[in-house]
Amino acid sequence: MKELSERQSQQTQAIKREAKAHTAHTKALALHHKTESKYLQVKAEYEKNQLDMENMEKALENERANAREISERTAEKAKEVEKLRVTCNADEVRVAVVMFNCWLIWFLDLVAREGGQTHGIEPAKIDKPILDAQVLISHSPSSQYTYLNY
Repeated sequence: MKELSERQSQQTQAIKREAKAHTAHTKALALHHKTESKYLQVKAEYEKNQLDMENMEKALENERANAREISERTAEKAKEVEKLRVTCNADEVRVAVVMFNCWLIWFLDLVAREGGQTHGIEPAKIDKPILDAQVLISHSPSSQYTYLNY
């Protein structure tokens, strides 16, 4: 009997310890579920932010490529405009040279008709221009552009 009584006492204590362990387990399980829920929520937010970041990186690369392309096209257009400017400048020099040559021939002719000194130049025998437009262009302030064939 005594042994039965001891066994019943041990059983009661075991049941109490089991109940305490069950309560502790239930609390731990509840805490785990709560923490897991927060973890999954934060993980989902992290993955969303990571996707947003990757999309923004792609957009940035696209904009960089677009800006690079526009810069290249702008540089090409600027070169074209500069060539046109130089060509126009060269054309203006040619016109001025032709006008000067015509004026000089007229002036020498006038001086010769009035019996003046022409320093041995006869206007009727001038077979090429007095001034050369190419020489003027190559010695102009924009002579860095003389690589163009005028």
